[in-house]
Amino acid sequence: PEYILLDWHRPRSIRGCIFLIGAFEGGAGKIIIQRHTGNGAPDETDDCQWQTITTITPYHPWRPPLCWETVADFGKDVTTRALRFVFPAGLPKSQSGRGEVSAPGEISLGEILVLQDLHRKPVPAAIRRRRDLPEGVVPITFHMPQAGKASIRIVDSNGQIIKNLVNGQSFSAGKQTVWWDLSTIDDYFPPFALPAHPHYRKGALSVGGPVKIAHPGNYRWEGIWHPEFKLEYLYSYYPLKKHNLAWITADTTGGWLGDHSPPRTIVRVNDKMWVGTFCEAGHAILESDLDMKKLWGSNRLWLACPRVLAAANGKVYYLEQGGWARKIVMIEIDTRTKRARRLLARDKRKDEPLDIQGLAVVGERAFYSNRAANQVVVLDISANLKARPHGFSWKTVYKVLDHEKMTVIKTLNIPSPGRIRPYDSEHLALISGKQVLLLDLNTYRTRPLIRGLTNPGGLAIDEHKNIYVGEMAPIHQVKVFSPRGKLLRTIGKRGPHKIGVFDPDNLESPAGVEVDANGNVWVCEFNQELKRTSVWNRQGKCINQVLGPTVYGGGGDIDPHNENRFFYKGKEFLRDPKTGKIRLVKIIWRSDNPAYDLFFEKAAHNFGGAAPAYPFYHNGKLFFTSWQGWAAAHNIMIWLYDRDHVRPVAAIGTIPDWLRQRVEGRSGDPKFGKKVASARIKRIDFTWGGAPAKGVKRDNFAVRITGELIVPTTGRYTLFTDSDDGVRLLLDNKPVITNWTDHGTTEDKAEIDLSAGSHKLRIDFYDKIGGARLRLKWQGPGIPKQTVPASALRNLRIDYYNPGFDTAICSWTDRNEDGRVQKEEVEFATILFNGEPWNRCGAGWQFRMNANFETAVTTTSYNNVGIAFIRPKGFTSHGYPIFKLPREFKRPPYPYLKHSADAVFTDRKGNAIALLEYIISMNPDGRVNWRYKNRWPGLHAGHHTSARGDEPGVVIAPTRFFGSGIANDTIGEVFCIGSNLGTTYLFTADGFFVDRVFQDTRVGLSWHMNRPPTPEILARMSLGDEHFGGTLNYVRGNDGRYHFRYVVGKTHCSVIELHGLENIQKLPGGSITVTAADLARAEKLRQLRARKKMQRKEYTIARARKIVIDGKDDEWPTERIDGFALAY
Repeated sequence: PEYILLDWHRPRSIRGCIFLIGAFEGGAGKIIIQRHTGNGAPDETDDCQWQTITTITPYHPWRPPLCWETVADFGKDVTTRALRFVFPAGLPKSQSGRGEVSAPGEISLGEILVLQDLHRKPVPAAIRRRRDLPEGVVPITFHMPQAGKASIRIVDSNGQIIKNLVNGQSFSAGKQTVWWDLSTIDDYFPPFALPAHPHYRKGALSVGGPVKIAHPGNYRWEGIWHPEFKLEYLYSYYPLKKHNLAWITADTTGGWLGDHSPPRTIVRVNDKMWVGTFCEAGHAILESDLDMKKLWGSNRLWLACPRVLAAANGKVYYLEQGGWARKIVMIEIDTRTKRARRLLARDKRKDEPLDIQGLAVVGERAFYSNRAANQVVVLDISANLKARPHGFSWKTVYKVLDHEKMTVIKTLNIPSPGRIRPYDSEHLALISGKQVLLLDLNTYRTRPLIRGLTNPGGLAIDEHKNIYVGEMAPIHQVKVFSPRGKLLRTIGKRGPHKIGVFDPDNLESPAGVEVDANGNVWVCEFNQELKRTSVWNRQGKCINQVLGPTVYGGGGDIDPHNENRFFYKGKEFLRDPKTGKIRLVKIIWRSDNPAYDLFFEKAAHNFGGAAPAYPFYHNGKLFFTSWQGWAAAHNIMIWLYDRDHVRPVAAIGTIPDWLRQRVEGRSGDPKFGKKVASARIKRIDFTWGGAPAKGVKRDNFAVRITGELIVPTTGRYTLFTDSDDGVRLLLDNKPVITNWTDHGTTEDKAEIDLSAGSHKLRIDFYDKIGGARLRLKWQGPGIPKQTVPASALRNLRIDYYNPGFDTAICSWTDRNEDGRVQKEEVEFATILFNGEPWNRCGAGWQFRMNANFETAVTTTSYNNVGIAFIRPKGFTSHGYPIFKLPREFKRPPYPYLKHSADAVFTDRKGNAIALLEYIISMNPDGRVNWRYKNRWPGLHAGHHTSARGDEPGVVIAPTRFFGSGIANDTIGEVFCIGSNLGTTYLFTADGFFVDRVFQDTRVGLSWHMNRPPTPEILARMSLGDEHFGGTLNYVRGNDGRYHFRYVVGKTHCSVIELHGLENIQKLPGGSITVTAADLARAEKLRQLRARKKMQRKEYTIARARKIVIDGKDDEWPTERIDGFALAY
């Protein structure tokens, strides 16, 4: 064991200890705490001197933000001179949240805090909190009818908010007094420190106006109060399954799989089934009984998720390629103990063709198929199996350890290999192209078993050696063959899951297939729409299924007029109020539906942004708008619920590329906005130091070169481009070189086989800023590397473009109800910002429309903040909105606003509420109604907050609007904002902070309870970081009343009722007069606070023997104090 000794050299009374450990360190699996009982100096190696006080077993929570702690309360005072801490072993996986951090062979520790019980003694002066400074200079007294929370703000004679003084702060019943120190809403960061995030670097952002302290004059205070809210868990509707809870529980039996991918691979171990997928949140692998009751699950093991599963000798194995660890790894799991280890690993080689599709383990050999390389690789894993397992460590996860190295026995050249399964003791069955082959384990020879398949994916073998092949698109069935290759039957209706009434007997993309101990067939349907794991009987009927879970970040909605009707990403669910049973009734939308146009262009790290969401009723019809999400809020579609599906009827926002092509017949790339010059050229070798042609911008321009490349001899050529910045080279309309990024002069190259003669040539180029360079070179048969000469180029033409289009925004209304865009249904418009055409609109995460089809958009730009309002100017005969497009962005009157708007919400009165450095409300005339501090705007700034997360009224990392509803006739509309840190914030539409609902992930409980949460638990619960989905729904219940109901869950859709919003009431308010004397006292208070924050500095100034004023510092001390050398 390892030891740590703490010695105070004299006896101390001690009550307990706290151990602080780094977030990604394992700490220890057991800590024995002992007190010293001997005389004299303690000896840590002499066991006779030590008596055990207590033993603790730490548990590492899942992904703590900074550190985690384990506490030892001795239960009584213990007097001793020294403590010895004994660490017998490191942290096992069983004591690590989701098993992600465990290191049985390592001990790691940050700090040990030793606690003393003061009993009733006063706090020592050295650590006593000073309260000698007044809280403010102007008192505000109010009455709380009962215990609850209150918010108070100060407004001037023009109704402008001067200070949000108290925000969602708890008070007891009775008379209360709060103090105003005359600071204003422009005094931005106090009491918090300026974050270290680049967004707040000096010179990059100076938030807050010039008036940091209120001037003498007349003001009013306004306020609201409410009793404590209550949260109540009702039910969950996704993932939809028969057993256990919908979310990932602490005992790992809840939820199903993970977020990013559908179920993709499955294997049987006796009477248990193992299913795997790729995920970030949720579980990557699970064990289930034959009734689809989850028994165990785990997130990534060694950062690896199952791409393909195999089973042998009571173990489950899986391979991952790339993934989070950026390696090819094989994981081994003991199916009895659930202990796991990384068995094999190697780095992925640059440009390596890799598409692992199958895995089998036979004895001391492993076989894996690499479809991209047309290979099956045979590995000797005997040494790996015998090696001592190494526990997980962040220090080693990105390395390849000696005992993990792969030993290749043989590489078999097999066309398009896929899934691999053991067939008998002498053979493996494996998919190859459109066949199933038998591979001899002794000779490695193959022979066909099944021919004539279409697109085989999954593969399974039953006890009678019947072969089950999952046919992917366009078949979407499982075919069952006899050992001789005769087709016996098919499973599932042919074709994918159809839009309309859900038919469980439809089957789609059977990528994983396995036969269980009862002879039923399990299918992993690799389809993002349903993410279904299904079970089928011998008659080809679906007898069990699990749908889900959600994509990363969650989501979900409730019908505003039907509390038992739910939606999630194109799926409609109904709940029977008598039995509580929930079922999927319809697929109302699919992202791949070719029948309708889709105003959505893919964005990185966007999950389900194109899906219909946020249902609302208008004139009795049910409409949806786009969910949007990160980097996808450039436009918004409006869908009508039409019998059994949703149909697009309108859209607004930035013009998508495909629409500009359809309407105007030109590229949608804004870099090629307006052609301003053209010329004939002979060579492609340019260095531009200024404007390249008349009318072309000096920076931020683009060129397109077209013509022919004349190849003298058939052979293999290397083409080179020198570019600063982006370049694209196409030959015969096929991409050859693409480096469409901002960069300095860079050489890119590509090898290509070319026939002699003429080839169509096109080069696209753009310059961002500074110098610009473009040159085309080649090398080939008999040709050294050189600039392509004029003799090898023909009919060259260069076109120069300035960025942007005359038009940037659009609206579409479906006049003929076909869900497709015709030219005559579309309007394009120019929108101006600061008098210049702007090239886009939208928001970072979302812009939400109200039930009157009113919405607002922003410039989606840092440093250039503007808001534009979009309103219907009429309706079609079917009730679809026809929009009036705005002509300019209105700029808030705060020049220090630099942050791009993360989201914009349009309230019931048509005001736009935007998430900037302040949350601001602007009316359509451009006047700001109110604002509220948003010190850490957006996801990334929130990671650098200097707030704890539990301070009343402090907003951190808001990203999206969850929804709104009417609290009561006095308060009106209340809206909800979701934070990246797992909490939500409630505001009134007129700008009062109401309360925080759910807790910051750093201070709240993780959503992993083993039973439905009580209201007491929900009050302490966090939704978790990156809970990007989630909604607050204003729903008319069966009781005739309206209810506020959240749909939350990072990998599930759980319905939580929020009770008490109807009880928000206004405080009477009152007048305030600020005098010159008040201002003087406030200024002095600011000085005292600043002085209190200053740290006392003590310096030792060295004595110098002699100092000569000669410009040299040889005789001065080398130490510098604040940059100065001091001596006497």
